[in-house]
Amino acid sequence: MSFVRGIGAGDPFLLFSLTLDARLKKPTSKKKILNSCGGTIVKLGTARHHDTLLDRMDSLDLPGCFAMTELGHGSNVAGIETTADYDEKSKEFILNTPGNDASKYWIGGAGQHGKLSTVFAQLNVKGIPRGVHVFAVRIRDDAGGGVRGVEILDHGSKAGLNGVDNGQIWFRNLRVPRESLLNALADISPEGEYSSPIPSAAARFGATVGGLTTGRVLIASAAVEGVKLAAVIALRYSARRPQFGDVIILDYLTHANRLAPALAAGYAYHLALGRLKSLSGKLRERGGRLRERERVESFFLSRSSEREKRERVFCFLLTFFSVSLSLTFFLSLSSKKNNPPLLQQQSKPTPRPRTTAACPRPKTPRRSTSSLRA
Repeated sequence: MSFVRGIGAGDPFLLFSLTLDARLKKPTSKKKILNSCGGTIVKLGTARHHDTLLDRMDSLDLPGCFAMTELGHGSNVAGIETTADYDEKSKEFILNTPGNDASKYWIGGAGQHGKLSTVFAQLNVKGIPRGVHVFAVRIRDDAGGGVRGVEILDHGSKAGLNGVDNGQIWFRNLRVPRESLLNALADISPEGEYSSPIPSAAARFGATVGGLTTGRVLIASAAVEGVKLAAVIALRYSARRPQFGDVIILDYLTHANRLAPALAAGYAYHLALGRLKSLSGKLRERGGRLRERERVESFFLSRSSEREKRERVFCFLLTFFSVSLSLTFFLSLSSKKNNPPLLQQQSKPTPRPRTTAACPRPKTPRRSTSSLRA
């Protein structure tokens, strides 16, 4: 199995390894190219796309980008405005960007290097809207030059992650062949007849965007690894760094209270992510030839086995134990600072009260009232 095929197939161990590699080493655009663009082609395309595109993507001879987000719509994929009209005479799709809000915006890999793009567009066949479909579109030639009908703007340098060249794309009556449609969920015959194994438009749309779940899992994985690394670095440093003599800063209650929630969250997130990775592996094993949406529904709607119930209880108990252990550790530090041991209290000498000789005050003789009157 090639690297791109493994990513697109949703292998959880390969996905998590790629996330760790991209996070611990320098950021590159390879993760974006292989996961989003190549994964979409694997899941939504068929043999005619796999045989001609994936090997070239695997060797980075054909770097790709994932063109879904539009300037005026963001994550509202159902509301995108980019159109793809099927021309029966030429047997081609005509892609258009009707306005600036419909331009593909902040597309990773499109600014300088992307040659292939998976473009999400509203499909129209014989004047009938068929909803959002995905097309494999060349946006640059093999030499990296421009393609007629495609305009690209490089967004330039950013505050971080400059290994990914984000860009903006407009389509001006771009003609692509009929085979550019990723036809695993829907297809069009040369005569212009639309067909799909999923009769419901809503279910078809859900299956189309279902591949985005993999990207969300990768983002969560990178965030959890960041929390774990930060907690380990902070704890090791505070356990060795002295302040005001030989007292390490972890002994100070205010410093320990800051680190306790991060440590507990790291344990909880790690266990939850492991459970999610396990679910991803089971979905992949049980899925077979079922579509992404059908696999998710069949798994979560099926009755859980006794083994899965035991796993849930074990994860809950382990999380509870790790959080309790962290809180107990920091509470013990607090009690040691506020309540010193009894031996230390008894060893301290009791101070004696200071005695001072009282000086007698001289008595002032009082005069009688009779003498005052005289």
